[in-house]
Amino acid sequence: MGAGLNVPIVHEIGWHYRARSETRNPKACDRLRPLFPSWERRRLAGPSLRRIVQPAGGTPALPGPATRPVLKNLAENFKFRQSVRMVRLVLFDVDGTLVHTGRAGSQAFAKTFATEFNARDGIEKIRFAGRTDVNLVREFFGFHNIPATPENFQRFFERYVFWLDQILAQSNGEICRGVSEFLDDLRALPQPPMLGLLTGNIRLGAEIKLRHYGLWELFETGGFADDHEERDHIAAAALARGRRVLGKKLRPEEIVVVGDTPFDIRCGKFIGAKVLAVATGGAKLDELRKHAPDWAIEDLTRVSAREICSR
Repeated sequence: MGAGLNVPIVHEIGWHYRARSETRNPKACDRLRPLFPSWERRRLAGPSLRRIVQPAGGTPALPGPATRPVLKNLAENFKFRQSVRMVRLVLFDVDGTLVHTGRAGSQAFAKTFATEFNARDGIEKIRFAGRTDVNLVREFFGFHNIPATPENFQRFFERYVFWLDQILAQSNGEICRGVSEFLDDLRALPQPPMLGLLTGNIRLGAEIKLRHYGLWELFETGGFADDHEERDHIAAAALARGRRVLGKKLRPEEIVVVGDTPFDIRCGKFIGAKVLAVATGGAKLDELRKHAPDWAIEDLTRVSAREICSR
C-alpha cells in the first residue's frame, strides 16, 4: 500500500466475494491469508529445444571429444518463430479497457463520502481515468480536510465496495467493444499467455466490477491499488507476481500491458513491457499515440491476439 496506508483493507460483502489483501505492516496482517494463493499455479516448463545437425553422409553426429552437437538458431525457422510463445503474460486495465460501468465507480465514491464522512461536494473536480483508488481517496480527503489516516482509508473502502455492488446491479454499463473476442482469441492460441490485471482499483473493487460482467474468472494474477498508491509500482507488483507463477526468468519484453490512458502506457514502460493502447476509455487515439505505445488502436476489434503475441 502507498505511504500513509499501512493497514489491510478487509471487506465483507457476500458469500460469492472472497476479499484478501496485503500490507507493508507485518503486525497488521498476522490474521490475513496470503494474497492470491489460488492464483499462483506454477506452470511446468517443457524440455529445452535443440537440433543436432548431421554431417555429410547421413551418419548421426554423436557427442564426444571430436564431435559436438551444433545448435541451430531456431528463430531463423519461420514455422518455429510462428509457434513460439513470444508473450507469456498479458495485463489488462479494468475501467475503460475491459468494461464501462456506467460511472458506477464514481457514484459509489460519492455515495460513500456523503454517507460516511458527510462530504458531499467536490467529487466532480476529480479526474478518475487512470488514477488509483487510494490516490483518489487521498485527494478527496484533502478537499474536505479529512485526516488521511489508515482508519479513515479502511472506513472508506469497507463502505465503498458495498455501494459499488449495489449501484452496479442497477447500472447500464457494458463490456468494451472487442474485449470478449480478443480474450477468446488469446485463450485459443496454441500456447496462450497468462491473463492478468493491472489496475488502479483495489482488488475487491476490480472483482466486483468484472464479476458483474462475467469476466473475473478469466484472470489469474495482477496488481492492484492494495499494492501501492502509485500506478508504476502497481505494475512492479504485477511483474513480481507474474514471476512467482511463470518463473523468475519471465522477461519484461514477454509482457503486454493493455490500457486506455497515458497512465497505463507509462506504467507498462516503467517495467519494460510492451504496451497496447486502446481508445475506448479515458483518452483519444491521437493523445495515446503521443506517448509512443507499441500499438495504438481504436478498440480491440482492430488487432488479433497472434499479432500481439508473436511480435
